[in-house]
Amino acid sequence: MPENPGFESLTDSSPIEFFETKKSGPSFGARLQNHLEKIETKYENIDNIKVRKPPPWEQYNVKFDTSLTEFEKGNTNALVLQKEFLNLKEQYNEHYEIYTDGSKQDHKVAAAFFLPDDPGDSVSARLRDYSSVYSAELEAILMAMKMVKSKLSRRKRHFAVFVDSLSALQALENRHFKNKNILLISGKNTMSQMTWDNCSEK
Repeated sequence: MPENPGFESLTDSSPIEFFETKKSGPSFGARLQNHLEKIETKYENIDNIKVRKPPPWEQYNVKFDTSLTEFEKGNTNALVLQKEFLNLKEQYNEHYEIYTDGSKQDHKVAAAFFLPDDPGDSVSARLRDYSSVYSAELEAILMAMKMVKSKLSRRKRHFAVFVDSLSALQALENRHFKNKNILLISGKNTMSQMTWDNCSEK
């Protein structure tokens, strides 16, 4: 961030050749710029976020159900998995259903959420190229929660978001803010705001 005392040295992109006659060698920013060029990344494409840890009274009240992970996908018949999923879904038959997914093909990455009851309100979006599938899964969940917070919470009170990424769910379920992933922090803050606004979700 520009106001950070180390920002100027970090973003010093003076050519490496400029430091060849200096005993101190290239600045950290110049060395970092060299690495960024190799991975085709620019400073302006790096997101910044101010970490906001919600106080105890704003902690999110969300139930995470990972019971389907008891069945190993590779060792369980597809019909059994389908039956167990339908049984799970039956537990939330009074909830508004939302399905999320993230995908990656070559270097292209996308995230989406689907609303069976309102398919026209379903949304898909491209992420920056070379993003991870994990980021795509988090982005899909975040998009769904923002939609719930801004629109559906006025009409519905209970939501069931079906996610196929265990790692994303486990990260969101963790109440600590040690992981500085911008999507993860945004997701946790959104859940906190939804709880604070008395918008219940599961």
